[in-house]
Amino acid sequence: MTTNSKIRIKEEVDHDVSQKKQVSLVQGVFSHKYASFFVTLILMLFVFGSSFFIAYQSGKQKGTPPLEPSVGCLISGCNNEICQDANTEPAASICIYDPKYECFKSAKCERQEAGECAWTQTEELKSCLSKY
Repeated sequence: MTTNSKIRIKEEVDHDVSQKKQVSLVQGVFSHKYASFFVTLILMLFVFGSSFFIAYQSGKQKGTPPLEPSVGCLISGCNNEICQDANTEPAASICIYDPKYECFKSAKCERQEAGECAWTQTEELKSCLSKY
């Protein structure tokens, strides 16, 4: 065997050993020993990131200011018997006439103290509705 052949064989052996070390290093990093650590780390980052996002979003929302009475309320229904929020799709009714609907012609559809739109329960409206 010549000297060049010996050198070439030694280089091939050294190259194979080097590749095996690199493979074992990669396998060591991604082995079962470290897998639970990486999974835990990823889950912690997800939880903390989500918590930060939720806290940031809730800090931005200072709440909606109360709406003025009768602002954003509308009357709907076939017989104008429904008092509802103007931001919702108009409500449909069954379009059957009821004599008590006459009471709503003079009633006020406005935002109540709780924030919802409804007929203001005046003595006049209560008296009229009690007849039916």
